[in-house]
Amino acid sequence: GEIAPIVDLAHDSSRRLRPMISELSLDAAAPSLAAAVEESRLMLRSGALELDAHMPGDIDGEISRQTILTGSLFVSETAANALKYARRGTTVDLFAEIDGGGLSLTMANDISGSSSDCALTGGFGLANLKSRIESEGGRWIVNASIPDPKIQGEGAADE
Repeated sequence: GEIAPIVDLAHDSSRRLRPMISELSLDAAAPSLAAAVEESRLMLRSGALELDAHMPGDIDGEISRQTILTGSLFVSETAANALKYARRGTTVDLFAEIDGGGLSLTMANDISGSSSDCALTGGFGLANLKSRIESEGGRWIVNASIPDPKIQGEGAADE
């Protein structure tokens, strides 16, 4: 009853603090977007998913430390989301492009009919990722590809 709001606040705060604390570690290796991609690839394999990364070979050398950190957070969180919702045995595509304005990242995967494991919800979270990207002046874009038999010509007889 009365303690529930306090527990919820503590849980929410701990989820927000964990990524910040990991960034403060002085003993940590230099941040690497390429390493985050490899870690996500291994995580996805545990769920029978393959990660196909389309990105420049020396991406870490072309972007700032802050962009590497935020990009790495994007990769790990969207991969965790794919692990939870993607259809098993499919490929998750990551597109990373450097343009005149910075780094553009897209993660795409097929969605299964249901969540595979509710225990996988302990990450930073997509809502927090959106907030982080926007706080750095970035843009959060959600894109979906929804097949439509009528548009594809398969449903022409249904008209």
